[in-house]
Amino acid sequence: MDKIEKMSLGAFTNGLSDVLQLITEGKSVMIVLDRLLKWVEAQSDGGLIASILSTDEAGQHLYHLAGSQLPKDYIEAINGLKIGPNMGSCGTAAYLRKPVIVDNIEASVLWKDYKHYALKHNLHSCWSTPLINNEGRLRGTFAIYYQVPRQPTEADKQLIGLAAHTALIAIEHDHAERERRQTAEKEKHMIDPPGKSEERFQNLVREARVGIVVLLGEEMIVDVVNEMYGKLINRTPEQLLNKPLFSVIPQAEATFKPLLNNVLRTGKPLHLYDQPYYVVVEGKEISGYLNVIYQPYRLADGTISGVMALVQDVTEVILSRKKLEQSEEQFRSLLTLAPVAIAVFKGKELIGEIANDTYLQVVDRSRTEFIGKPLLEALAEGRDAIEPLVEKLFETGEPVLVNEYPVRLKKKSGEVECLFNAIWQPLFNANGSVDGFIAVAHDVTQLVEARRKVEESEQQVRSLVESAPFPIGVYVGRDMRIQFANQSIKNVWGKGNEVEGKLYSEVLPELADQNIYAQLDRVYTTGIPFHARHQRVDLVVNGVLQPFYFNYSFTPLYNAKGQVYGVMNTAAEVTELVSAYKELEESEARARLAIEASDQGTFDVDLKTNKQKVSKRLAEIFNVEADAERHRFISAIHPDDLVLRESAYKKALQTSILDYDARVIKKNGNVIWVRIKGKIYFNENNEPKRLVGIAQDITEQKHFANALSEKVQERTAELESANKQLQVVNQELQQFAYVCSHDLQEPLRKIRIFSDGLTKSVEGNSEAARHLQKIHASADRMSGLIQSLLEYSRITNASFRFEQLDLNNLLTSILTDYELLIEQKKATIEIDPLPTIEAMPLQMNQLFFNLIGNSLKFTKRGVAPYIKIKAEPLPEEGKQQWSELTESATYTMITVQDNGIGFDPGFASKIFTVFQRLNDRSSYGGYGIGLALCKKVVQLHGGIIFADAALNKGATFTVILPLKH
Repeated sequence: MDKIEKMSLGAFTNGLSDVLQLITEGKSVMIVLDRLLKWVEAQSDGGLIASILSTDEAGQHLYHLAGSQLPKDYIEAINGLKIGPNMGSCGTAAYLRKPVIVDNIEASVLWKDYKHYALKHNLHSCWSTPLINNEGRLRGTFAIYYQVPRQPTEADKQLIGLAAHTALIAIEHDHAERERRQTAEKEKHMIDPPGKSEERFQNLVREARVGIVVLLGEEMIVDVVNEMYGKLINRTPEQLLNKPLFSVIPQAEATFKPLLNNVLRTGKPLHLYDQPYYVVVEGKEISGYLNVIYQPYRLADGTISGVMALVQDVTEVILSRKKLEQSEEQFRSLLTLAPVAIAVFKGKELIGEIANDTYLQVVDRSRTEFIGKPLLEALAEGRDAIEPLVEKLFETGEPVLVNEYPVRLKKKSGEVECLFNAIWQPLFNANGSVDGFIAVAHDVTQLVEARRKVEESEQQVRSLVESAPFPIGVYVGRDMRIQFANQSIKNVWGKGNEVEGKLYSEVLPELADQNIYAQLDRVYTTGIPFHARHQRVDLVVNGVLQPFYFNYSFTPLYNAKGQVYGVMNTAAEVTELVSAYKELEESEARARLAIEASDQGTFDVDLKTNKQKVSKRLAEIFNVEADAERHRFISAIHPDDLVLRESAYKKALQTSILDYDARVIKKNGNVIWVRIKGKIYFNENNEPKRLVGIAQDITEQKHFANALSEKVQERTAELESANKQLQVVNQELQQFAYVCSHDLQEPLRKIRIFSDGLTKSVEGNSEAARHLQKIHASADRMSGLIQSLLEYSRITNASFRFEQLDLNNLLTSILTDYELLIEQKKATIEIDPLPTIEAMPLQMNQLFFNLIGNSLKFTKRGVAPYIKIKAEPLPEEGKQQWSELTESATYTMITVQDNGIGFDPGFASKIFTVFQRLNDRSSYGGYGIGLALCKKVVQLHGGIIFADAALNKGATFTVILPLKH
């Protein structure tokens, strides 16, 4: 910080006193002004040069008077400078008779004829003030030069004003002395009639910006006093002149008169700083703090005739200082108790000045190890990560914000990599240069680890559902709007890929007379699942109504409140299988029994410990207790088939797929055939760690195949094909069911356990707790989705309720949730007045939370996000563009527009598909379901949503909603 910024009022009063002392001692004006300029130059850290020019008798030119720091050839170049416009800073200031500030000499038209002289000596800015006395006569100019382009600060302006006034006092005193010397009768004493020049000098004293009073004799008679002094004791100069001072303020006599008498006797100046005072004038109490300088007042022959006092009221400064000290103490106290890590680093070396206990705990350092040490020394092990941030801070002068930033730290447990969300706020000195920063950091290592586990499970679910070999669809609302449909079900329907967001009845109108709409509605209204086997369904494919056969299920989906919000449809096409059944039905009744879906058992084996979990049905198939050890199950396999089993396992270690048929000997001696399918999972070292699979009793299938071979040889090939198709369908269904019920439930259970543990470990940190609650809630929602694939019933049945919802209040609440992210990204969000509509508040919150979150997430690097939200009524002609809208309803059209990264317009419809992502997860987080959820919510409310965008030019999402239901 420049010394000018730190200069106290007392320091300036002290400098002013020294200059006035030289004047009263009769020193030459050159000595006085040289002392003044040196004192002014000393207030800077360097680069400041002060100068005083004086006018000639005609007032037409300026000549160098004082300023030894200016180069000689520069002084010669400007000596005799003509007063006029565009004559540099000084010539122009004298011409205009007002201050002239030139912050860049090279670019200023005022310096066009002189800038080469200034730039030659590295002078780049010049601020000049004209010196004009009480009679309006120009005496010269006071100027300050800097070696860099610069604008004056408030402190600079205060210094210039006071210094210029002091210089004018010295020049006027010099003129008075010269006149006095020319008048012989007024040479003896300074108290003789002063003459006109003396009168001008006294006038300048009276107008000084500090209180000045001259007290004569031991009675301290007021001889000269200015208004500034009179204001301190609520008196005018006229009320004080020629009176003993302490007859006016007797309360101050005991404190101040001994001090004045001492100066009068000894001739030694006295300086008092932050001196408290208290007086009573006409019953009015006046108190405060003063900076006081007592100087002996001498006559021309050197005799001390009194005391001159320079007084400055610093009450406001002292009170402000005390208040500031109190505020600083409170700030340090709050910082120490803050629940987040905060530290302050100063200077180029980034010395640790302040660090609260939380910060020291995060970096695992004691206060003595950290405070007073350079940052890169105290955390030397993290230099590679910290140093680039330091360079960026000092280069740009802008805050540095990092998320999940890795830093190596030495802790008592060893050196570890920690992840931090942090912001470094730069601190600046008076020159505008970075001089340190305030660091606010939060260790998010555990939170990031927990989130990554959730992401891994989300990815697993998405992959399984999307790539499932059998049809899966999700329909929401009682009108059954398609929220999700995997590729298998789209292929079955034969209606193309653009089905999400449309009504089920719109996509499949041919089902109207096939009782399927009623089945879906019963599941939605009762919460009771529906299952159909070998059900004929007539579908229009390629314009032709064709019969198909399916095994399908309609399963209710529940929200967090236990309310049914949709139905999940799973199916397997068994058209060819049913056809085979019908063809064989007349020739052999056993053929129908042989190809019926059999019950299956499941198993889950830890290949490291050989411990396993099996279903009740598996135990029944092997005729062994469910909690029996694995070798008991193996021993039930026919001895002749153990070699086959061993061969299948060796192959599975290469392909990861286990597949073999074997005989099992029951305890009663009966032998059955069992088909076993499974999958081996490997760890990061490619070592087998887990085996999951299913077992199916295929005894009847074996017997049926043999009998059928004997009786209907001509149909053998056809029957074997049908059996294989049945096996594939059943095996894939059972494998998926098993994976859903066991392979996915286990990691979800661990996620909930880990998040519960983390919640306890961050007690007191509301932000972390809120994130963990969201993790736990996400795991619960995922578990509910999986359970809905398998469970047959739910105990709760409720319907949606629409209510009046003010969207302005809703958006205010959502912006509060995003407050930290908005501040971090320096986002600007403008929201026009929004309407009140009939809606489901929770779902509307999800809609706008996701849309605003998308705009805050997909932002361009280095560009502050800007989001504009507005609404307008949808005109009648606008309804005709969308067939989904009801002609009699009134709609509002809401747009959410941003300046983010946008997307290829070709993906405008695909972005609303579940799990559809246009960006890689490493650059932008999320799971690809947010916009699908938005579409579902809008459809539930009888509206539509669509997007318009271009790459790197932002995106606009339009939501059309009815005002009433």
